[in-house]
Amino acid sequence: MSYKKETELQYRKKINDVHIYMQNHLGSTLNLDVLSSVANISKFHFHRIFSAVTGENVLQYIKRIRLENAAFRLYYTGDPITDIARDSGYATLSAFSKSFKNQFNCNPRGYRKTGVNLTESDISKETSFWRNDNNIIQCEVRDVDEYVVCYVRKTGEYCIAAQSAWETLLNYARDVESLSDNNNKHIGITYDSPKITSADCIRYDACISYNPDILNGIKKIGDIGIQRIPSGKFAVFKHRGEYSNLWNIYNAIY
Repeated sequence: MSYKKETELQYRKKINDVHIYMQNHLGSTLNLDVLSSVANISKFHFHRIFSAVTGENVLQYIKRIRLENAAFRLYYTGDPITDIARDSGYATLSAFSKSFKNQFNCNPRGYRKTGVNLTESDISKETSFWRNDNNIIQCEVRDVDEYVVCYVRKTGEYCIAAQSAWETLLNYARDVESLSDNNNKHIGITYDSPKITSADCIRYDACISYNPDILNGIKKIGDIGIQRIPSGKFAVFKHRGEYSNLWNIYNAIY
């Protein structure tokens, strides 16, 4: 492998680490000092490398994902707007409202009126049911342990990004024997709503779980990364039918 190619793969790995840090600390301080430290790259080079890998500069990226996360919460939850503004990194509601309107051409209160706004009581039962057209969708709530996963992230429309991510990850897994264990979970993580995020910025992670106490041979380089999926309560739905109907199922769930 050429030195240039190896350096490029190392940079992609570092940006992967930064992406994971950002999505876990959206409400915390996110600036060049913090993020370049996470990447272990000088601020000048980090800004340049981040833009080359993602196609956005650092501040644009942070602002966009914070506002998109805010839009999701406005649309689907009843969280107070002041809390959403604070968690999005804004000191005042007026500053948040101005940025939100510039992004979505609508103020936060107006945007919320178009959403679902489920309350906690709607999702608190151990077993619940939703109706989607003529189908009953059953929900089971499970306590799930933490997973450590090897993953590949791709961006773009889900149908394209998912295929690309799985092809890359499975090609890598063939050379790592323990990743082919039947006990490993194959997990897809979708971060963005196509109703909110432009198609070219939608994020998808293809993941394979593994036991880090047994397997230490994973190389975090290029598109291959490692992250933790935290433990907690998960709503579990079983879909039977064509993939083309998945979006209707997702809407019914939310």
